[in-house]
Amino acid sequence: MAEQGCDKTVESLLFFSIDIVDSACYKFSFVNDWGTHFQTFYKEFPHRFNKTCKELVVSRLGKREIQCPTIWKIVGDELLFYVKIKEAWDLLPLHLQKDERERIQPYVLVLLYTVAFIKSIKDYNHEAQEFLKHNKPAFKVKGCAWFADVIIGKNYDPRYGNLQVGLSCVKGSHVPQIDFIGRQIDIGFRISKYSTLNRLVLSVEYGILLLRDNYLTLEDEGINLHYDGRKSIKGPLEQLGYPLVFVDMDDKFEHSEAELMSTSHQRSNQVTLMRLLEEYLYKTNFVLYYPFVHEKDRLFYKKPFT
Repeated sequence: MAEQGCDKTVESLLFFSIDIVDSACYKFSFVNDWGTHFQTFYKEFPHRFNKTCKELVVSRLGKREIQCPTIWKIVGDELLFYVKIKEAWDLLPLHLQKDERERIQPYVLVLLYTVAFIKSIKDYNHEAQEFLKHNKPAFKVKGCAWFADVIIGKNYDPRYGNLQVGLSCVKGSHVPQIDFIGRQIDIGFRISKYSTLNRLVLSVEYGILLLRDNYLTLEDEGINLHYDGRKSIKGPLEQLGYPLVFVDMDDKFEHSEAELMSTSHQRSNQVTLMRLLEEYLYKTNFVLYYPFVHEKDRLFYKKPFT
């Protein structure tokens, strides 16, 4: 939890996007069956992601309960999830002192969810490849992840630039739908176009959450963050460009293509990358800001524009 007030709560959220690669071609190739295959994917992948998250928590933290990413919505062929960072605090080992649990909470959570998301995508694509080898219909997927501080409540706070909105209940359900709108939400959708089989794209804030005090742990997890320069995205950052940070998902075809085109797929210096992302936030002139997770957190404690 980031901040509470009488009429609002600010939640630190992670968003995950999973999209079908070349979905139009797949629909054309399997005119009669693609709908069934897509429906199966929309049911199977959330279960896979959920199961992987729980297994990681048991193996790393010795706990059997976790707030797994929740399905937000489906947009076209894209499946979207979100999860609240604060849920990790209750999952940390009870023998830790309260201040120590609060200090390490965001890094543990972001890292675990990242590992689970990467593993879910790689496992799914590996199984798809085995199907394709035997001439069975299958498609592969690509991913993107971003961070946003979101206002939840009646009073909007322009410092954060993101808002949760309630929609009418779905027919037959007493649970209202929710949606998220705002600057960081928009950016997440815009950078997702740069995702490929080989690139799981991350927002600048997500990269900072992963790298800050965590880059050595990333190595242990086999996660390598790469930088591919600034890319054009629509909106207030169009002139400045947006740093493209991605996790190498190890697709052999794209590696070969990158080598032929002299495009670097070498691991970026993680300390330098961290510094670059932090400096970029200041260059946005308050369009973006340093992640705020908890006022008692050792690193992500400063509220925007204070």
